[in-house]
Amino acid sequence: MANKFLSFLSIGKTAYAIQPLLLQNFKQSTKNQRKAEMVTIVVATTADPASINPAKALLSMPDWHPGPTLDGGIRSFTNGGTVRLLELDSSIIKEDDLDLRWEFATGETVDELIFLSKHVAVSSRPSLTIHPIDGDVLPQGGRPGWAAPPCPRIGPWLILLKKIAESHNLLPEFEITLEATHHGPITTKPAMFVEIGSTDEYWGRQDAAQVIALVEYKFIFHTILALLFMSLFFANSLTKFIGIYTMYIKKEIICNSLSLSLSLSMCSCV
Repeated sequence: MANKFLSFLSIGKTAYAIQPLLLQNFKQSTKNQRKAEMVTIVVATTADPASINPAKALLSMPDWHPGPTLDGGIRSFTNGGTVRLLELDSSIIKEDDLDLRWEFATGETVDELIFLSKHVAVSSRPSLTIHPIDGDVLPQGGRPGWAAPPCPRIGPWLILLKKIAESHNLLPEFEITLEATHHGPITTKPAMFVEIGSTDEYWGRQDAAQVIALVEYKFIFHTILALLFMSLFFANSLTKFIGIYTMYIKKEIICNSLSLSLSLSMCSCV
């Protein structure tokens, strides 16, 4: 019965277990997404070594090309997929509405913004930090009572940041930490800051910049997805049919997979 209930959509050597009624929705969702492509915007400034160094490390990876120039002389780079990098010469925290400005200039829809910046702390401790944004202190951008939607991938980014920092021997010298919301710029789309701290001794560290670039590459271009297969009906066979597969899969497929996984969970109770 379970075999009749399931069909398999093969991707590489890995198979998705997908209920037949959901397969058509999966194809239609993917088709619609191609029509209105969602893009990730990475923002960096040449005025900040903790910002431009990770951006340069990211741009050194394959398939980047010059993109359109926005108002104010903001340069852009595209990777041929769904990632765009904006390079400013001014302070990031006061460059409001970059999401809307990009959408107006290109017709693309912005999914999220990732700002690269330095972190300042009175402790002077070297650190790699992530935080959502808002702005109640006007000199630091934003506006009173405003907060950008937090990027939903902050948690996974923080976990991967710690893992890659450890593999590059930055721990325990560098602290990996999540900060509270603070400063601008204003944006209507989900956003987060990824920062190197906490003094000029560390802002220019190339090893820290490389770690951030690797986190960006792994999460923006490919996301590690763990798939769990199991019998949908028979609890006594649950331990006999469990396999975990790890693969790299593009972000746009992840979005569809999330909605599918919820539907599959509901189907397993039928």
